[in-house]
Amino acid sequence: MNLYTFVLLCASILFASNLYAQDYRVQLSAYIVKMSPSYFTNLGFPDVDARVDQNNIYRYYYGYYKNKAEADSVQTFATQNGFRYAQVIDMEQQKKLCGKPCALINEHDIYIDPTTEELYLEHIFFGFDEAKLNQVAKQNIDKIFRTLQKNKTYKLQIIGHTDSSGPAEYNLNLSKRRARTVRNHLIAKGIKEWRIFIKVYGESSPPPQWKKLKGKKPEEYGRRVTLVVLNEHGEIMADGF
Repeated sequence: MNLYTFVLLCASILFASNLYAQDYRVQLSAYIVKMSPSYFTNLGFPDVDARVDQNNIYRYYYGYYKNKAEADSVQTFATQNGFRYAQVIDMEQQKKLCGKPCALINEHDIYIDPTTEELYLEHIFFGFDEAKLNQVAKQNIDKIFRTLQKNKTYKLQIIGHTDSSGPAEYNLNLSKRRARTVRNHLIAKGIKEWRIFIKVYGESSPPPQWKKLKGKKPEEYGRRVTLVVLNEHGEIMADGF
């Protein structure tokens, strides 16, 4: 083999390795509030990678693996050492699902497609400038109700959003009305008020503009309330409904 052929072979191998490079991360857990790095260090996982997803959920990742078998092994270790809901996330897959360019995948932010994991998380959508529940919304809220009714230690975070139409202050109040509508519906069904918390963003946390999330246009996706079920540690449950 001459030098020219050797160089071409090395270049082709390098190109192929980059083309098919994998990026697996172990998501230790997801929380509705920011956690201290020392929390993870004390459980044996130093240098966690903290990112915020498109629903303002804090996600904590450990490691970087090009081999899924290695990532699976770390995930198993994590589930046995304090992180019951640890799971492997294929970052390259998320980039493809997010679309290009995917500005939500960087050192601070992350896009997680709902088809790749099972969290106790539900979106309730509203019509333009509306805060009333339609029948589909009530059915989706009932999923949460049954979970809370069955598990008395679980709590619920309600996160309110709007699209960007209208003044920011008006939209902040609209997101409050939407969140309170959902809360009142659950209270009327028997869930204690102290188990429900509300956080609102108005129009300040818009969805990505290049992607139809859950089959909806960005402005339609913005008119939502997100329901997140938490355990007694503030960790987002990940067993699915």
